[in-house]
Amino acid sequence: MGEDYRRVGDPPVISALVSSQHQAGLVSAIRAVTARRFQGRIMLMRNMIAAVLLFVSGLQFPLACASPNRFPHQADAIILEAQRLAATDDFASIERLVKHYNARQQMNENGLSSVGTFYTAMSGSFEIDVADTEAWNRRFAWADRWIAAYPKSPTARVMRGRIEFLRGASYRGSGWARDVTPENNASYQRYASQAADYLLEHRAIASKDPYFYTTLLIIGFRMDWPEFELMALFDEGAERYPYYFGQFTVPMMYYAPRWGGSFEAMEAFARHAMTRVPPPDRAALYARLYTYAQFLGWESPLTGGQIDWALFDEGTRNIVAQYPSPGNLQAYASMGCGSQDRARAAAFIQQFRGEPDLQIWGDAQKFEFCSAYAKGAFPFLDNRPRISPPWNPPK
Repeated sequence: MGEDYRRVGDPPVISALVSSQHQAGLVSAIRAVTARRFQGRIMLMRNMIAAVLLFVSGLQFPLACASPNRFPHQADAIILEAQRLAATDDFASIERLVKHYNARQQMNENGLSSVGTFYTAMSGSFEIDVADTEAWNRRFAWADRWIAAYPKSPTARVMRGRIEFLRGASYRGSGWARDVTPENNASYQRYASQAADYLLEHRAIASKDPYFYTTLLIIGFRMDWPEFELMALFDEGAERYPYYFGQFTVPMMYYAPRWGGSFEAMEAFARHAMTRVPPPDRAALYARLYTYAQFLGWESPLTGGQIDWALFDEGTRNIVAQYPSPGNLQAYASMGCGSQDRARAAAFIQQFRGEPDLQIWGDAQKFEFCSAYAKGAFPFLDNRPRISPPWNPPK
């Protein structure tokens, strides 16, 4: 039967009856999903961080060294700077960098928020072994010194809440729910509740930073808050910070089949999310959400039968027209091969030059297969039943 991703003793997840039509009814249906009582493994967070870093990383681009008068713009350099600053008390540089990125709504070479790249990398630096109490205490003290130096800093408050939650997640571990001891689960619940309480207590300050919404959504979904509250929180964050992709990924992951959702629910959320960004950006957001979901490595949305491929193709074309980075070209070529469409794969892989990014492909053989397939190799594969309509070329 496979592994149970829900809490031990939970009742079966009740399937939501979500209409497949792309109308307003999808939004109503998604909010009618009945009380899924599950809490995923901490691997959910790690998969999210890995998937986000996959898209924000531009591994083929040269690194740019940060300096007081120069802010890193490319993803690799942003990640390295975040990791460096997380190990220092240079709070002034963190504040300047975050304000710079947020004020300009700056994007990296992949077309994703630079501040999101920074936060994801910094958060990844906070994974500490559960038994290393001294290291956790040092990290809490680090956040407290930051707040003392900048008491009105939204970023400092959000990171303090984030560290509190990650401390709880360290008790939860990366195993199955049934393997978590009652004592560890109690510690996990306590720290997660404390993190949420802290963020909500300081909401007036913390919500001025987009990472507030991403962090609180993660906690809320993990703690099984009522769905209408979570979607209201998402809507508020998306309205305030429509450029911040990170907050869009959390519900998309929550509605995946693995966590008690369905492909229909994912499609419903994707449609709802599109209404929260300007019309010119909607197709690109749709494409990014499904590419993100595919690269989580769980049940493949490519075979779920819900993707609007004409909209997806429009989105990928729009993204690459503005951000033709090696990461984007490879990601969408991979999606093309996964959708079993030569032309869709060829549209992107033929533009790519350089060594394959194995974070995207998994291994070099998959890249080589996709490249050959896009050029017409393996004609017998054309006899397979199609899982997607033909590539929709630009008009």
